[in-house]
Amino acid sequence: MKTFDPAMLARFSGSDQFHIVGQRYGLSEGAMYVAEHAKCFWLMLKVAEHLGDFCLTDPTAKASAVRSKTGVTLVIFNRKDVEVSREFFEGRSLPVAELRLSACWFEKLWLLMLPNEV
Repeated sequence: MKTFDPAMLARFSGSDQFHIVGQRYGLSEGAMYVAEHAKCFWLMLKVAEHLGDFCLTDPTAKASAVRSKTGVTLVIFNRKDVEVSREFFEGRSLPVAELRLSACWFEKLWLLMLPNEV
C-alpha cells in the first residue's frame, strides 16, 4: 500500500514526464504522486472538469483545495488570481490542510502540476 508523505511535495521541481490520465488532462510527476499516494484522483478529475473549455480564454489557471471538518472546497483561479469557479465536496478529505495545483493548457489537454513544478 502506498502512503502519502507531505514532505515529498517539496522534492518535486520541474517535470520531465507527464502521465495522461484522461481525455482532457494529464498529471505531472508531483501531481501523480498526490493522486496515487493520497488517493486524490477524484480531486484531479474535478479540477480538470472545472477547467473544461477555460483554455479558450486563458491557457493557465491555479487550483486550491482546502480541507474542513465536513469536506473539501475546491477553488479555481485564472492567471490574474481572480476566482472563476468554486465547489464543495461534502464527506471528502485531504491528507493536508491545503493542496495547491497549477494548470497549463498544452495542445489538447490540461496539464496539472504542483506549483514548484511549473
